[in-house]
Amino acid sequence: MTSFTSRTYPIGQVWGGIRFYTLDQLPELFDAMLEYQTVDNKDPYANLMLQAFPTNASIGAILNMVYLKPEVNPPAFAAFNNISAVMDTTKIQSFTDFLSGQEVPDIPRYVYPSYFKLQPLVTIGTNSICRIDWQSTSFQPKAATYKALQEIVTSAPQLKEIQALTAGAQAFGMQPISASAVLAGQERGGNALGLEAVNQTWLALDTGWWSPEGDDSAHKATSVMIENIDAAAKADDSYIEYIFMNDASFDQDVIGHYGEKNIARLKEVQKIYDPDLVFRKLVPGGFKIPE
Repeated sequence: MTSFTSRTYPIGQVWGGIRFYTLDQLPELFDAMLEYQTVDNKDPYANLMLQAFPTNASIGAILNMVYLKPEVNPPAFAAFNNISAVMDTTKIQSFTDFLSGQEVPDIPRYVYPSYFKLQPLVTIGTNSICRIDWQSTSFQPKAATYKALQEIVTSAPQLKEIQALTAGAQAFGMQPISASAVLAGQERGGNALGLEAVNQTWLALDTGWWSPEGDDSAHKATSVMIENIDAAAKADDSYIEYIFMNDASFDQDVIGHYGEKNIARLKEVQKIYDPDLVFRKLVPGGFKIPE
C-alpha cells in the first residue's frame, strides 16, 4: 500500500476574475507581463495567466487574475491597471466561486488526434468538435525574448498554415512561475522536475483543427513555432530546460528535461514501488520514465 502526506492551508475570500482585451492590446499586455514578472519581491498571494487567440480576433486576449486575500486591485497587478479591458469580472469572492468562474468564451470543444491513441469523437452534446495539439516550452521573462515571442505567436507563417486547415485555430497561454515558488518547494523537500530557482514563464501553444487529415500539418506547424521560440530564448540566454507535462505534446521529451540526476532518482523510486513495471505495461500513452 502506498500513501503520501499533503500540506494544505485554508483560503477564504479572494480577489480575482477575468479581464478581456482586444488583440491589438497584446503589446501592452506583454510589457505588463514583463514588469509583473521581474519585480524584486514577488507577492506570494498574487498570480495570473495570460491567454490570447491570435487566429480569432473576436475572442482576443484574456487575463485570469487571483489574489489570495480580499483586497481589491492589489499593487502586485499595478502593471495592468492602465490597460483598458473590454470586460472585467474581477471582484472579491470565495475561492470556490473564483474557481467556478474560470470560463473562456464559447469556442468549439476538442478531441485529441489519433496519434494520442484516443477514440476520436464526433459530438459532445450540441457542441461541434475539433482536434487539438498542445505543445510547451519555458523561458525566463526578458525583454528580447518577449519581443520575439510576441512576433512569433501573432505573425509566424505557420499561423497561416494552421488557419488553412478546416476550423484551424491557435491560442497561447503564458503561466508565470516565480523563483520564490521554486525555492519554497526546495525548502519542503524539493521535486523531481529539475526547476531552476528563477522567475520563469511556462508557455503553451494550443492548436485546434477539424479532421484527421490535418493532424500532421497542424502538429508540424506548432512544432516549428515552438522551435523558433526556443531559438529566440536561447539567443537571449533565457531558455529553461523544462517542459510542463500538462501542456506537452506526445513527442516532447518531458521527463528527459528533468535532468539526469532527477531521472536517476525516479528510477530508484520505480524500483522500490513498481519493480515489475506494472504502470509502464498496463497504462497506455502518457510520459514514462526512460528505460
